[in-house]
Amino acid sequence: MAKQFALRTEYHQQMIDLAFLPALLGVARQSVSELELLRMLMESLLLELGVVDVILACVRQDDQGVSPWGIGFLHEFVSRSVSRAYLTASPGLVCWLCRRLVTGKYACTNRLILRSLWCLCTSWEAAAAPAALVEVVQPENLRHILAMFV
Repeated sequence: MAKQFALRTEYHQQMIDLAFLPALLGVARQSVSELELLRMLMESLLLELGVVDVILACVRQDDQGVSPWGIGFLHEFVSRSVSRAYLTASPGLVCWLCRRLVTGKYACTNRLILRSLWCLCTSWEAAAAPAALVEVVQPENLRHILAMFV
């Protein structure tokens, strides 16, 4: 059941309609020996519940309390290849991340942003990785990134 949901087969929508999400969350809480199955299940659940969209919205906020929280979650997702293809295809994400880079002494999110950008641009399973790379090398974005190393 979990594998059918994670693979997003023709049964995926039927499972949602029949309210299988609580049962699938229960499976995710149990000790699962197949770690790849657990990763796929969690990715499907996060996409279905809209968690990834909430994280993207947090990254795009100007609030200094919400934006770092979203950047931290984004880093965790892309560094572990959870919803990386979806995030890589998100329009303007690279630009928003580059705008969050600051040269101040208290810039604790810079390392997370730079690593997230690296993960987005080197995404092997996503065809959208070249698009993210093109966005990174835009003059305005590249200026923000290179300012970190001066």
